[in-house]
Amino acid sequence: MCYRFSNVQEEAEFRKQMRLLGKVFRDKADPEKRFEFYHTNGFAHEELPVITQDKPDEISYMYWGLIPAGTKSHEDKVKYWKMGYTLNARSEEIFKTWSFRENIKTHRCLIPATRFFEWRDMGKGKYPYLVQIKSSNFPDDTQSFCFAGVYDHWVDK
Repeated sequence: MCYRFSNVQEEAEFRKQMRLLGKVFRDKADPEKRFEFYHTNGFAHEELPVITQDKPDEISYMYWGLIPAGTKSHEDKVKYWKMGYTLNARSEEIFKTWSFRENIKTHRCLIPATRFFEWRDMGKGKYPYLVQIKSSNFPDDTQSFCFAGVYDHWVDK
């Protein structure tokens, strides 16, 4: 997954778009939570909207940055988050890496987004590219899509 992305579509518009695909959510997401945002960085570990395998008819909120249930201490959690060990699950390694191996089978989720930033090496520098889907109905609007995600439940003892 990309470390930087946006979700600039309002929740109501996202729900409308999902309804067209046959997906209906039960209740409105938590009004205290932020559904739309212009930009986030994975290392900020913000609480973001997700649609989980456990509750596919709800919009839930989780912190970005997987903390596997087997994490032993708060210090280990901080280490994983600081180093970004669990921010990006690569398809060729996901069934081999201990933090993702079981979660990919039982704890999948979708992460709503409207754009993401991918970096390209050019010469001595890196340059960001904005990737988004333009709506065919409204050329000035950005269409939603979802990233695939993996989650787990961890309690800091």
